[in-house]
Amino acid sequence: QSFTIKKTLFYFKIFGGTGAPFGNKCSNDVITWRTCPGDAKLEILQAKGTRPAGQYGQAILCYDGHFYTIGGTNGFAYNCDIYRLDLRTLVWEPVFVGTGQEGEPIGRYRHEIARVGDKLYIIGGGTGEWAFELMEIPMFDLDTKTWTILMPKADDTLKEAIGPLPRKCHSAVQIDTPNGAQVFVAGGSDGQSVFEDVWRLNVPTLQWHLMQKTVLPNPLYFHSSTVTSDGCMYMFGGIEPKERSTSRNNILYKVWLCVPKLSEICLEALLHFHPYLDHVDRRTLLNIGIPIHMVDRIHRK
Repeated sequence: QSFTIKKTLFYFKIFGGTGAPFGNKCSNDVITWRTCPGDAKLEILQAKGTRPAGQYGQAILCYDGHFYTIGGTNGFAYNCDIYRLDLRTLVWEPVFVGTGQEGEPIGRYRHEIARVGDKLYIIGGGTGEWAFELMEIPMFDLDTKTWTILMPKADDTLKEAIGPLPRKCHSAVQIDTPNGAQVFVAGGSDGQSVFEDVWRLNVPTLQWHLMQKTVLPNPLYFHSSTVTSDGCMYMFGGIEPKERSTSRNNILYKVWLCVPKLSEICLEALLHFHPYLDHVDRRTLLNIGIPIHMVDRIHRK
């Protein structure tokens, strides 16, 4: 399954998914998890309209009152179709359904997506046998309903200009900076090798940059990542290669993708040296001079 977060309403949204044996049965339900304190619950949305087929490995996002799903597989066939669900009316509609025309991207799963304005950027992905290039990025324009294949530039700050290798089962997060949207791709696999590298794509310039000092603790794929509004990436789970096998993990990693605000540095230092502050009552924390917005976060108000 895939999930995304509608932050302003404290909702997780889960779409699709399968179980072992993979592809034997696939879901096309949208499940909402309301995370509000005292009212946390799971609910299957009673959606209407032209629903996408049951599948897994798709990319999803929420944008402008709509929930989008892009690509995926039923375990046998792969697509790059785009559907969206109006979150106010709960009506599905197709945005793009592939017909095999020239210029359409190849169907895929376990890809990632970035959005800048009305443009969707498909990052990597693959099939059971193949992993697709990150030096070719299919871009879909939601306004014109057309695809364009973009050719980003390799990192020319290295001794030899290189770009990220083809991959699927990676993670990607996006942050906005004064230099425009930046997409960070971490880990993944090409079906043979598993990667531990992290790459940054400057979307306005389509320039890749290898994060030489930001390397995953271990090669990793099939993991999930998200990023805070201040630019801290959290990465959870995934599969690590071992000498003769693989191993799933439940480890949570974090890394700052940009220099955080001074207030964030202060809060991290405070919690590092005093990790049990959440056991101290609010009044005491306020009386010793901790700002109220930090107290709210310590107590997860």
